[in-house]
Amino acid sequence: METSLHTTPDIFAQLQPEWNALLHNSTADTPFLTYEWQKTWSDCLCSCAGELHLLTVRDGGALLGLAPLFVVSEPNKDGKPQRLLRLIGSVDASDYLDLIAVRGREREVFEALLGTLAQLDRWDAIDLWNVPEASLTRAVLPELIAARGWKLLDEQQVVCPIIRLPAQFDDYVQSLDKKDRHELRRKLRRAEATEGVSWYAITGQDHTHDLDEAAEAFITLLMKSRSDKSEFMTDDMRRFFHQMIHATHAGGFLHLAFLEVNGVKAATYLSFDYNQKRLVFNSGLETEGFQSLSAGIVLAARIIDEAIQLGYSEFDFLRGDEEYKYRFGAKDTWIYHLKVER
Repeated sequence: METSLHTTPDIFAQLQPEWNALLHNSTADTPFLTYEWQKTWSDCLCSCAGELHLLTVRDGGALLGLAPLFVVSEPNKDGKPQRLLRLIGSVDASDYLDLIAVRGREREVFEALLGTLAQLDRWDAIDLWNVPEASLTRAVLPELIAARGWKLLDEQQVVCPIIRLPAQFDDYVQSLDKKDRHELRRKLRRAEATEGVSWYAITGQDHTHDLDEAAEAFITLLMKSRSDKSEFMTDDMRRFFHQMIHATHAGGFLHLAFLEVNGVKAATYLSFDYNQKRLVFNSGLETEGFQSLSAGIVLAARIIDEAIQLGYSEFDFLRGDEEYKYRFGAKDTWIYHLKVER
């Protein structure tokens, strides 16, 4: 087993032919750990110039593990600077993050990674955010950490509400609480009776739309929908959204949906279709002129229906406990924060 530390961005291009193949052969396989996502986030949002700490684990030349880390300095509870190793994508812009290890050899890979990290003096804590509750990292790491005499914090971070999808949309609607079922059907009937209402989605297989124009339309509706989303959309974040939409489209898992009324965009959902699941990353809404239509609810129902027709197993709302997610019948799963100190 050979573990190597890489600190320059050219490692992304070197690993591109192997990155997603390893990810697909791991239990950590999510869109936020793909080459497309990690490279785009690093290019647009990483304030870690010179602090990239990407580790690879190989056996006989074959790539078995990846730890896409970088160092960030933040004050601890006493106000003293602390050097933290975080996963690329942390913390706010990526919902599921993890260490990547080939399926069946996680313990070997994690032990090799920890052995290399133990020899480095450039960090005070390994600070892993957004780790899914079912991650093998949470199952394997405690024993390895304890054997080194290090400390491990494993705490619940935030919920990710998920709908387990049935075979038919009618079965899904019937599974909702009586009040929520009645309201959803009423809103769908109203939309069907309203002239000029239509929806469409730009996917990884769609090459007929201008992606930059679609990205700007999405960002406009996102910023209109809530003041905190408007504040979130900095210049760097706008650049990230543009490049990320291009990258996920090239990766084949983009699903960018719009609901229009007589050609005017009223609602939008940016999702990823990945491993027979639809994951909703963010949304936007025109708050003036379409209130009676409930455009956001109607579009969400349409993309849930489509996901069911495609045979998907889950509709994942990702992070946040907004009330509307539960009116759609979503149930909580959790992501966790793991912190290792030596």
